[in-house]
Amino acid sequence: MSTPTPDTKMRADALLPVTSMGEFAPLLERGAEGLIWGRELPSSVAVEMQSWNMAGAVPERFLSDAGGIRRHVDAILESWSGLSHNSREWLATDIAELGMAMARLLSTDTLMVRVEPVRDDACRRFHKDVVKARLICTYKGPGTEYGFADQDHDQPLTAGSVPTGAPIILRGKRWPNNAETELLHRSPVIEARGESRFLVVINEAPTSAS
Repeated sequence: MSTPTPDTKMRADALLPVTSMGEFAPLLERGAEGLIWGRELPSSVAVEMQSWNMAGAVPERFLSDAGGIRRHVDAILESWSGLSHNSREWLATDIAELGMAMARLLSTDTLMVRVEPVRDDACRRFHKDVVKARLICTYKGPGTEYGFADQDHDQPLTAGSVPTGAPIILRGKRWPNNAETELLHRSPVIEARGESRFLVVINEAPTSAS
């Protein structure tokens, strides 16, 4: 097993804050490995997310062009219970807008979208995904953890946590001309704490070789 590598550089330019998901210049032009939009959820949605028990919610995934994402998400959320109409409307709109942003970033017509309740521990090792880029937004529960290592099979010694409600975009292994520095991520531990999460994951559609 590889020895974890210290975060001696902290890679100040590798994970950059943005004020909207439309600000892709650092990722495309300056070699950033990730972007975080450090926003907060609307207070009414945040309160409802915190108390939502996700009854009837099961993981869903679908392929769609950016314009069709809202229709899919509307149908998924309406089939679940415990969310008000206003929260469903806000979530569907937000997820659709994040999908449009990813379609522009990736210059693609088709996206893979995962709408996932999470009730146990998964993806406990830091890793980099086998995609060009992936957006993750946690709407309920603790956000994705991230850290830096020199190789993606190493495990960082320290980790940060993405705030709940804040979308993060992470370059993957298939990003063109990928740099050697590694921004890795993992799911937080929740099962022992009795916590649950609700998140959305968006990336390019898989190819036949994936």
